[in-house]
Amino acid sequence: MKTRPQFPLDGKRNKDWKVTSPFGIRIHPIEKIRKSHNGTDLWGPKPKIWVEAWHDGTVLYSGPSRLKKADGSLGGIGYYVDVRSKIDGKWFVSRYGHMVEGSLKVAKGQKITAGTKLGIMGNTGASAGRHLHFEICKGRVHRWTLDGKGFVDPMKFVFNVIDKWDLDQTIPKPIEDTGETLPAPIHEPEPVVKAPKPPKVKPKLAK
Repeated sequence: MKTRPQFPLDGKRNKDWKVTSPFGIRIHPIEKIRKSHNGTDLWGPKPKIWVEAWHDGTVLYSGPSRLKKADGSLGGIGYYVDVRSKIDGKWFVSRYGHMVEGSLKVAKGQKITAGTKLGIMGNTGASAGRHLHFEICKGRVHRWTLDGKGFVDPMKFVFNVIDKWDLDQTIPKPIEDTGETLPAPIHEPEPVVKAPKPPKVKPKLAK
């Protein structure tokens, strides 16, 4: 990873953005039943909020959900982006959902870095209001589960990764071993400094 990871929304928590529905079991706002919420919903007061990649990765999908509502309109996660990232040797897929139609800025197969603009926070698909649905699952591809298995709490995960990245920057990098043997340093002998001879004192003769 070359770029410092970051939160997907700019600004300060509870000022520029806030959590409206956390990760875990909840009462679904539309279905009104108790079920697992595999991500975190985020909202901000500004009318136009850009959603940015939180980590370097490769875009797996960018476009509309394949799910439809009963009336045939767009359902599911609405317009969304999936990004695959390798973090500490393991694969994860981050999903950014419900973005504004026509706002998506990345394409499938594109290599992106943390901070890349993905789209604008919206209200597309099965959504009860403008927000970003942000989720992270383990593995090389996104696999939905009803009980949340395979998903991580995105808030805890993202901030832990950011903290680790910052800590790693303070650790000195090891010197690369090129296999070359440097010549031994030549030490000049220290000069011998002779102590000065004490002055000769003539004995005084008694009168």
